[in-house]
Amino acid sequence: MNEVNGIRNYEHLSEQLSAGVKSKEFLKDLHQAYGFEPDTPPAELRKRVLQLLTDIQFGYPVQCARQELRDWEVPRDKLTERPTITRPTAVHSYRMSVGNPFPGPRQGIAQHCVDLIYIYDCFADALRAADEALPAKAPTNAALVDRVQEDWIRFITAPSLDSQAGNATVYGSDRTTSTVHMDSDRTWTDRMHRFHILGRHWRSAQQAMQAITGPSHIL
Repeated sequence: MNEVNGIRNYEHLSEQLSAGVKSKEFLKDLHQAYGFEPDTPPAELRKRVLQLLTDIQFGYPVQCARQELRDWEVPRDKLTERPTITRPTAVHSYRMSVGNPFPGPRQGIAQHCVDLIYIYDCFADALRAADEALPAKAPTNAALVDRVQEDWIRFITAPSLDSQAGNATVYGSDRTTSTVHMDSDRTWTDRMHRFHILGRHWRSAQQAMQAITGPSHIL
């Protein structure tokens, strides 16, 4: 994003945020949560700004939807007691830390929609060609396709397991798969802390996004 690449340093970012965001309380919490500090190198600062923008536009709204759907979910014992209960549903969280597998400037970056490559086996020939460049015995993209598709089919066809309600599946940058508990995994608890700040100051979060990207950006 050109606007983020144009951020020169901490002082420049602070000026943008201070000019566009009214809440000083939010700005203080924002700097702490995202590690915006005077000695942060510009490249790392831009990376953290991108995380903020990703959280505002994708992460936090998805978490809100997840929580709403989780509130609809009915434990299996309740279904037997009240078979006419409405809107039973199930939610399972996953995170794609695996990056774009194809050569180019975005290779290795876990960007938006990378998961669709594996869910639908998009660009199957190119994906398997990318596997040929991997080190010997490294987990392959083709194997990750199989695992992701198996997980989705299992979720669609199998009953929800109440004992797994707090778990999330992580598809790692090395194309391996692991399960973490969202209440204890540091990455997830940090995300929830950031989301809590955004949720308490949603209007200010929108102001911050527009201060960085410009008023024409669609929220």
